[in-house]
Amino acid sequence: MRFGAWEGLRWDEIVARTPGLAAEYATSPTYYVAEGGEGFDALCDRIAPVLAEVTARLGPDGRALIVSHAGVMHALLRVALDVPDESALGITFVPAGVMRLTGAGIPWTLARVNEPVAP
Repeated sequence: MRFGAWEGLRWDEIVARTPGLAAEYATSPTYYVAEGGEGFDALCDRIAPVLAEVTARLGPDGRALIVSHAGVMHALLRVALDVPDESALGITFVPAGVMRLTGAGIPWTLARVNEPVAP
């Protein structure tokens, strides 16, 4: 997600500059667009063709690996599962956790979330 003027800032620094954001923390990407940044809708619009391309290029085993930060994972959930923002943003991802989606068209199925990586 492009954060524009907020790029590289911690949440407390962003809130200090824009105090009204603190109350909407859980779903804040649906309420704000930083100057020079993009909102959640725009991120989802960028994710949709990527998901379509990855799906079209699946190998014979039907698997693909996408490595990402949480913002993209939330957008991927909204697009792949065809769910409202609140559902896509309502999941908290653990660092280095694995999210597994199954399917070949919209909507996909969320098979697992926050699965630990095998050593």
